[in-house]
Amino acid sequence: MPRKAEKLGRGRKRCQACGAINPARAVECKSCGYQFVKGGKSRAPGKVGGSATADDAAIQEVVSFIRQHGSVESARQVVEDVRQLLEKVGSMEKILKCFDLVSLIRENI
Repeated sequence: MPRKAEKLGRGRKRCQACGAINPARAVECKSCGYQFVKGGKSRAPGKVGGSATADDAAIQEVVSFIRQHGSVESARQVVEDVRQLLEKVGSMEKILKCFDLVSLIRENI
């Protein structure tokens, strides 16, 4: 069900990508980097002349990830935590094997 239109007040606009509220004169979203274009029209980074690029799909995936985690800050923290874990463990494959091992141990306790 579509969200009911919310009045943002004078001098503010909502980002079409992540929903964050930005100053009306913002060139890009302060939360996700979505690029606003003159005349009130917006475009996602990577779009040229209205033609979609692979970046559009990436943006949609990131927006979905942000929504799953509740906020840009929460999603950013998850990504940072995984990045640090990757540095310590060495590969995503090893991390996933450890998850499987921990799950197996918990099931058998």
